[in-house]
Amino acid sequence: MSAPTVEHYPSQHSGWPSLFVSNLSASTDLGAQVRQSDTVGVGVATHCPLGSAVDSIDRSDGVNGDMLDDHGVPGMDAVRGLLPEMDAASRAAMPPQPDTQLAPAEGIVPARQTTLVGDRLSTPPVFRRRFVEQLRRHRSVLLEAWSPETVYPGTDAMQLTDQPASKGQCGVSSAWLLPRLSWLRRFRATYCVGYVVFEGRDSGSDVLHCWIEIGGTRSGRRLVIDLTCDQFDDLSDRDLVCEPYKTLVNQSIEYRAGSRMRFNDLRHDPVWHRYERLDADIRHSTQQRLAL
Repeated sequence: MSAPTVEHYPSQHSGWPSLFVSNLSASTDLGAQVRQSDTVGVGVATHCPLGSAVDSIDRSDGVNGDMLDDHGVPGMDAVRGLLPEMDAASRAAMPPQPDTQLAPAEGIVPARQTTLVGDRLSTPPVFRRRFVEQLRRHRSVLLEAWSPETVYPGTDAMQLTDQPASKGQCGVSSAWLLPRLSWLRRFRATYCVGYVVFEGRDSGSDVLHCWIEIGGTRSGRRLVIDLTCDQFDDLSDRDLVCEPYKTLVNQSIEYRAGSRMRFNDLRHDPVWHRYERLDADIRHSTQQRLAL
């Protein structure tokens, strides 16, 4: 593939030349690609080979697994590895920018800032809190929709007595949440089936469980997301888990996955029929509220 042509054009504002990358024809890997999700109403559009590089990333988890921040967002080294042509353009020599400082507008606080630390993107606490808050809203929706029809069929009805509402709902809840993640997280997310092991305790180690992980399978930085963790005695004081794998291990909690699946793979899993029922119930409930 021929390298893109880098041309300099004068900027209209700063007076410095800006980069413009041309000759990115449809015949190259940098042609725009669009992926339509199998979930109704959810579309993912990507430009450049970011979307098409998902499979190549999965085949090299050992290399790219640590190129994520603690919330599953690719660092600059991961992005540059996917876009070598754009990386070459970004490294072109640029004249120094004038050292000017603008006084912050009174009463205006940035909603989100992303800083570059070394060669990795660092996500500030405000963004992390917003993601957790979004997960809590999802759990609230699920809490109203859980029913005997969506519970894991292997769950004894007697086991549900005096148990949290999330008991037996881990699989269907994880399946429902997966396509609702932002595309940047979703393309590294997997549906996990395994066990939650608490060091030094028998609780949970023999109970099959489902959750979501974002990141390389061998990376200690991969993010563990569990919206039904309160069904375990040792996690009953939490409404959800959203922490890096290594952080949980340091707390003597290990999410030990035995298998991992992409969302499309769930179509061939028994959880799919319960997912469709749960999704339909939530949509119907939403329509009823809107009609009031």
